[in-house]
Amino acid sequence: MFIQVGLASAVQSEIKLVLVKSPEVLGVETQEQEIEQAKISGSQVSGLLAQKQQKLDQKVSFYQSLEGKYKKLKEKEAKISRLVSYLKRQGSPIATYGYAKQIIDAAEANGADYRIVVAIMGVESGFCRVNVLKYNCFGYLNKVQYSGFTEALAKLVPRISREYAKPYGTNFKALAKAYGMINFEYHSGRLATFYSAL
Repeated sequence: MFIQVGLASAVQSEIKLVLVKSPEVLGVETQEQEIEQAKISGSQVSGLLAQKQQKLDQKVSFYQSLEGKYKKLKEKEAKISRLVSYLKRQGSPIATYGYAKQIIDAAEANGADYRIVVAIMGVESGFCRVNVLKYNCFGYLNKVQYSGFTEALAKLVPRISREYAKPYGTNFKALAKAYGMINFEYHSGRLATFYSAL
């Protein structure tokens, strides 16, 4: 009986000790602990704020990047749509999304304005309606017969872009002369007209 009472008393004392020394074990916080936890130094506060700001900046940067990519994609799609519509009005056999995208991508990859490339195509073949050589829309006298428009555009657009469209830009008189267009002064006006229409 005395052993049981002593044991019970010891257990109660142990529980009180746990509550006093380690109240967080039972989810209890004393006022003193709350005060201690609130004593965060100014440098720690600054550090936490800096971390939060960094995370916020990263999120903003990420969303701005997405917005920029979306804007560029929309601009590219608008160019393709505009070119397809223009080529259709000209009765061109390459008035499709695939060919228009191929021309724009290849021209821009080689530092040229695709509108200048298309303008040359307009002068030389009526936008591929009349070809000097099969599938050659540029009157480019390289004596090559291509298997189709896809191959011809893949080979010729980068070359026309690098050798003519990029270096001469919208100086159509110099471009027409360098390209070897007969009556280059007249054709420089046509180049400007086609370019402006796009």
